[in-house]
Order: sequence, then C-alpha cells, then structure tokens
Amino acid sequence: MNESSMVECNEDYHISLTDDQIQVDEAIKYVTRPSNGAQSIFIGITRQTENKAPQVEAEEEEKSRNAVNGNDYRVESLFYEGYRPMALKIMREIVEEIIASNPELNGCYVCHRLGLVPLGQASILIAVGSGHRNDAHNAVMEILNKVKSRVPIWKKVNYVNDHNDKTTDDCSKLNQSGHHSCGETASSEWSTKSEAFWLK
Repeated sequence: MNESSMVECNEDYHISLTDDQIQVDEAIKYVTRPSNGAQSIFIGITRQTENKAPQVEAEEEEKSRNAVNGNDYRVESLFYEGYRPMALKIMREIVEEIIASNPELNGCYVCHRLGLVPLGQASILIAVGSGHRNDAHNAVMEILNKVKSRVPIWKKVNYVNDHNDKTTDDCSKLNQSGHHSCGETASSEWSTKSEAFWLK
C-alpha cells in the first residue's frame, strides 16, 4: 500500500482505504484461522455496463451510440472519492458493531479502493471468518449494506465516449483524475447508487 493508504488493524479486524489494487490473498490470509470453519468473501468489481435512468432527450441523443441494451451504457472505469478520515472511522464502527453482535465471528477484513478503478478490478473487498458459514455470509452482507449507506465515499461512472475517444496511445487511457492524458474528459456522472448516496 502506498503512503496515501490508511489502515487500522488488530486481531479482530483489518480496515483499510487504498489507492492501490486490492490484495485478495492478504484478506484470505487474515481470516484463515484454526477455529474458522468458514470464510465468506465479497468482491465488488467494475463491470462493463451501468444502468442509467432516462436522461432528457438532448442528453440521450448525445450518448445513444454508447447504449448497449435499453438504459445500459458501456463503462470505461469508476472513480471513487471519499472523506478518508471519516470513512475509515465509520467503517471501523460498522465492523465493531457487527462483531459485538455476533461472538461467532473471528476476523473481519474490509478494504475499499479510492481513485480510478478500471474494468475488472476490485473497488471493495469484505472477508469474514467464523466457525459456521451462515454467520460469515450474513456478516459480509450486513457490512456491505452498512458501508454503502453510511460511509462517505462517492462513485463517479466514466462512460465510453466515442466522441472523445482518441486513436493515439497518449489519449487511450484515463489518468487518476478521470481525465484523458491529452486533456479530453470522458463522459461521466456521479452515481446516485454509490456509497453514502444520501450525502449530497
């Protein structure tokens, strides 16, 4: 993890925010313990399409060429932005609440990536170890739902934009700010379905 990563870790939980790729092996290693008969893992990954509510007619005409099926649009990448100190604090509170309510849990690992997340790469990983599978499964989903509703992290969707696509190598990729290296900006919008969507 680089210097902009933030981590809180003890024997009960590992909680982190990172600008690097999420390490699945590290999470599995953390929740692998002799008393655990189950490990449940959720990995949220940038997929190639995003469903959008209908836009006004003029905007739809501008982007219609990129529609895949109905309101599904081709995605180039996701960009996550968050208030890091508060995000880490609330993630810790969520995990501590869930551990306190279920003594069967033995190790919770939660890592959220910030910045640019390309197609196929993970934006969040949650791993929980426990003696039995139901406890681990339920805890993973509870952590995920609470992270999405309470943690101040926002998601911007960068859509494939044929009008701005360039053929040169210099302009073929987005930089860490979600802009093409040549200065062009991909079509993008902040998702209303992103984490902490109630913070506007």
